[in-house]
Order: sequence, then structure tokens, then C-alpha cells
Amino acid sequence: GLSLNNGGCVAHSARFRNISQVQHRCIQMKSETPGDLLVFGAGTLGTLAGRLWKQKYPDSNVKAVTKTNNRHLDLKDVGLDPDTLDNFYPPKTLYSYVLMCASPAGNENYVGEVERALECWNGSNGCFVFTSSTGVYPLQNGDDVAAPMDEKSITRSIDEPRAQKLLLAEKSVLKVGGNVIRLAGLYSRERGAHKIWLRDRKSSGGADGLINLIHYRDSARIAIAALESEQTSKIWIGTDGQPRTRKEINDIAMKLPEYSEVPIEVQYGDLSSESEKSRRFVNYVTCSELNWKPQFASFEEGVIVPEDAPLTL
Repeated sequence: GLSLNNGGCVAHSARFRNISQVQHRCIQMKSETPGDLLVFGAGTLGTLAGRLWKQKYPDSNVKAVTKTNNRHLDLKDVGLDPDTLDNFYPPKTLYSYVLMCASPAGNENYVGEVERALECWNGSNGCFVFTSSTGVYPLQNGDDVAAPMDEKSITRSIDEPRAQKLLLAEKSVLKVGGNVIRLAGLYSRERGAHKIWLRDRKSSGGADGLINLIHYRDSARIAIAALESEQTSKIWIGTDGQPRTRKEINDIAMKLPEYSEVPIEVQYGDLSSESEKSRRFVNYVTCSELNWKPQFASFEEGVIVPEDAPLTL
């Protein structure tokens, strides 16, 4: 994930307490033209979103902020304007459109990182979008007929370590008018849980546990739809609505040419709990509010798409 240091001016070290503080800073600093986008954490998702934005708005600048310059040539090749965090932050200008999609993994000051991304938003127009995870929702109680979870469902306790970073970050975003997309399990042909399970030939979870999914390209598309909506303090869910069990995911992936030559037997963990078997998400509100639907309606449709296939809105 993108790590942020504690440097910069005093104004950039303080947490925002309300939207007026963001707006106050907007008076002090000139904003970018409305079409420009700042991507905080230009990994796989951020890069795809930046490419889509540049496709749609060719005259815009897409600033892609990363921890290191290791991938900067690749980012330039796809039309983005890369910068390292140390060089970019504190920002010389504020942006109307900001996508914060750095991973919380290995980042002890993740909430502070998200708040620094908020400090790069002008707060008065455009849109701020933070990509969170459906991992903030608990496993359901009950049996296989438990109701699907949606945008209004209760989350885990903010004291639970698994969800604490994300829920605290979400709180910071929502209180100043930013928006949150809780993404299901991300995957593409070359990335995702199936790659790890088939490589290691084992999964710690049960074979029949349900995994909710969204293709990386669809996660980028929903991020763009959210940015363009210019809404405030909304919570959305990004999923294809077609969960698959761990065994189904592996069985589908093993039909790909790269796996078909050598039989792979995956060892699964303990039987999944009844709550995991029934854990599924629906996002009808999200699809309606953002006029969005997944390009890849299921894992079997999305996993066959080559990484270098043309990127389309």
C-alpha cells in the first residue's frame, strides 16, 4: 500500500473536523481545472481508473501518486502523470476529483493517509471517492436463508481489528462530504484469490464458503461513475452480485489454458460456517444511483479476459 510520512506543513498534519475546513483551504489554494483527477495509490485499481478517466476526458491531467517511482514509466506509457508521494505532498494545488484507493495492508497510519488524501480535495465541488471493502460487514448469523446484505446493512464493530482501519477511514471521508465504495473481492485473470490458491494448492477457508466478487475493470468503472456523480457522503457497494464458492472459483480458473495442462488439487480448510455459506451482497441502490452495472456479470465471464484486452467504459 501507499505509505505517507508525517512531513509537510502544520495545516497538513491536522485532521479535518468538518467540511468548512476543507473549503477554507480552497480559498487559499488555486484548484485544478474540473476535468483533472488525482489518484492516491495508483496500483492496479488506481491505474485502471486513471486510464478510463483519461479516455473519457483526453484533455485532463491524471496525477498518479505512488510510494516509489518503480512503475512510473508504465504509468506514463498509459497517459498518466506519475509522482512520488514525497515529491507531491503537500500538494501545490487542490483537486476537484480525488480517488483514494491505496491499500490498508501494512499501513499502521492508514486513517492518517486517507485524511491526507482528503487534504488534496478542494471540498467544494467535484467529488472525493474512497475505495473500502465489504470486509467491514460481519459474517451473518443464521442459516442458509439469511437475507443478502446491502448498502444499509450493519457493519462490524469499529473495535474489531479486521475492520477498524477501514471504518475509521470511512468515518473521516463521510464527515467531510466524501463518498465510500465498499468493494467485494477483486480479481482479474492474473490477480485475485484464485491465483494464490492455485499456486499454493491450498485455501485456509472451506470449499463451500461464498466469495463475493468484482472484476478489477468493473471496480475502476464504478469508481469513475462515483466520481462523476458528484454526490456527497454516500456509501455504495461494488459487486457483480454473483458470489461463487471457493471450489467453484478454482474449478472455473483451472479451465484457463495456463492451468489446464497440469491437474491441480486444492486442499481446503475446515468446513465453512453456515453464516459464510449464505454471505452475499446486493447493490441495487448503488446500481440505480450511479447508473452502473458490471461489465462482467460473473467470475466465469471476467476471468477469461486477458490483462491486455482493450479497456472500455
